[in-house]
Amino acid sequence: MEIQIEVQLFVNGAKFLQSGSCTVITTDFRKEPDWTTALSAYEWIQKWGFL
Repeated sequence: MEIQIEVQLFVNGAKFLQSGSCTVITTDFRKEPDWTTALSAYEWIQKWGFL
């Protein structure tokens, strides 16, 4: 299953936008949708160097 992620940063009056998608395991998502989405989003954000 694919989920869409969008990150908006506001820094010193400037707005930055980055969006994309990542794959999650469907069975994990059905059991714990919030946790699965949060974990995937965290990994995606780390990959792009926002944190």
